[in-house]
Formats: sequence, C-alpha cells, structure tokens
Amino acid sequence: MKIDVTVYAVLPYLWLTQDERRLQVAACKEIATHSASLIPQDYYGAVRSFHAKTGPEIGSFPRLESVWREKLPIPYRVVEFAAEFEIDLSEVQLTSSDPDAPPVTLEMKESCAQYEARNHIESFVRDLVVALNISKPGSLHISKTVALVNELPPSEGRGMVTSVGDALALAQELGWPLVNELELTTVWNWISCVSASKSDGARRLRRALCCFTHLLNDVARGENTLGLVWALTALEAIYGEGNISAKAQILKKSESLLGPRVEHKKKFSWMYDFRSRLLHGDVDISPSYSSNWLGNEGKFDEDGYSCQLLAVSVLVATFQELCKREASGVQFKQEPCFETRA
Repeated sequence: MKIDVTVYAVLPYLWLTQDERRLQVAACKEIATHSASLIPQDYYGAVRSFHAKTGPEIGSFPRLESVWREKLPIPYRVVEFAAEFEIDLSEVQLTSSDPDAPPVTLEMKESCAQYEARNHIESFVRDLVVALNISKPGSLHISKTVALVNELPPSEGRGMVTSVGDALALAQELGWPLVNELELTTVWNWISCVSASKSDGARRLRRALCCFTHLLNDVARGENTLGLVWALTALEAIYGEGNISAKAQILKKSESLLGPRVEHKKKFSWMYDFRSRLLHGDVDISPSYSSNWLGNEGKFDEDGYSCQLLAVSVLVATFQELCKREASGVQFKQEPCFETRA
C-alpha cells in the first residue's frame, strides 16, 4: 500500500526575539539539508522517499493554504515534511482482547497504517524540535502541525513552544553557564547513542531528556507552571546520587562539569530553595484561570519563571557539554568520568 504523508510545521515569527529569528533561519537550513539523512527508516522498512523544505508563509504551500482555517493575518514560516511509504499490509498486526471484536479487515489495516505513518513523521518533527533546542537553544518553536495523509481529513497537532531562548538570554546576562551553538547532526547522533546505550548513565540521561520534552509547551513559552519542577528533576537525574542533598550535588557537580560560577551564586541556590518552598506549600501561587475569588499572584509567576530559566540554562549547557564529549553518561568522583561509545 502506498501512503503519502505531508506534515507542515507552522513556525511562529511575530513574537520571536531578533536572536531567535536568526537561529530559526539557521535551524530551517539545517532541517532542509539534513532531514532526509536523519529520518528513521524502521517503520516497516518502508520510507521510500522523504524531503523537507521551508517557505516564508502559509501561501508558499498550496495544499496547506487550502485547509488553513485561521483568519487573522499572523505571519508564519512553514517547514514541509513529505514522505512516501510503501507498506506491506501483511506486516500490520491488529489484535484485541475483546472476544466479541469484529474480524480484522483490509480496510482496518489500511486505516491503521495511514495513522501510524502520520505519527511516524510527526514524532520525527517533534524529535527535531528537541534536538534543535539543545543544539541551538531557542531556535525552533512550533505553533501547530497540520498533517495530510492520502484521503484522510487533515489533522492538527499541538504546538511546541519553549522557554529555552529566554534561558539562554539569562545565562548570557549572568555570565554562566556557557551555552554554545552546535550542529544539528552532532546533537542528533548523540541522542541516538544515548537512546541505544544500556549503561546506567545513559538511562539517567534518558530520564533527563524526557523531562526536557515536558518543557515544550503547547502555546506560550511561559505557560508551564511546573517547568521549574521538570527542569530540576532533569538535573537531579544527571547529577544526583544517593541520599546526599540534591541541591548541594547539583551546585557542586555542575561547576565541576561546566566551570565555576564567578558571580550570582546566590541566584542558583535560590532557584532550588524556591522549588522546595513551592512543593511544600510555602509559596502563594496563581489560579489556573482568571478567578473572581482568587487573586493573581504575579510575583509567583515572575519568580517561578526566573527559577525555571536558571534551571533550564544549566540543563541545556549540561546536555551540550556531554554531547561535545560524545558521552552517553557521566559519573562524578573527584572529577567527572564520562561514559563514551565503545
């Protein structure tokens, strides 16, 4: 069965900072250049062709424009990911624990194959967002995805908007940690090695990477009220060990890996103390909606986001340092000891 999948990643432009716009252009160039060599080929071994190309507006892609429903003239950039699958339906297995389930038909297999092919490309797009926000922090936000598959109705997927660009700006302001710009392929290959490794260090890194994905919000970069929790959980997965104070370990070991903090040391200590106070009910917080009964605690929003940015900057710098060292894990003794590929 032949399946044509086109996924459009709709990229925001209007509210990006000047530096994020520069990084977005660089990210789009890397996507167009390298995506075909990065797309996983293990979907029934059936990705026959693949390409990615970028356009400056919705109208750059007539198929997308024909199903576009937004009426506001908001400027977007678009990346088109198009794949052709050739599926052997005999390899599509559908099972059910319900003894009264109807028999599996050819139409059911065809429908399942189309949805799975779409999910395969959408997952690849989201993996690119993760990799690019490690390689070039703040470079790629997605407002939404639009997927077209054969004759199926078009479907929209959630956005992926990150605070990583803000974290980078704060790190530059504070002078620590040092965050670089890496090549997409370098980070992609590193994450692939971490994913395949069986070591305990790699398992901890996978936990941290999973936490990082929870920092990619649907709509706005600051909407994740648990962003600080996810970021510090990721740092504890990498730096934490045993029953020793997690705060002390992160502060000490991150300096061992990333270099000493020269200034603003209290800010990083405050970050951890704020998380502890938040989780133990010692911080006034805002409601999840505009409430007539409960006031909006703007200071919580401001302090919580600032702490999140501090933690995210350390997390991204840690990922980058391990990537540059081609390390699939790290253990801390007197000095960091890196687990590398055999």
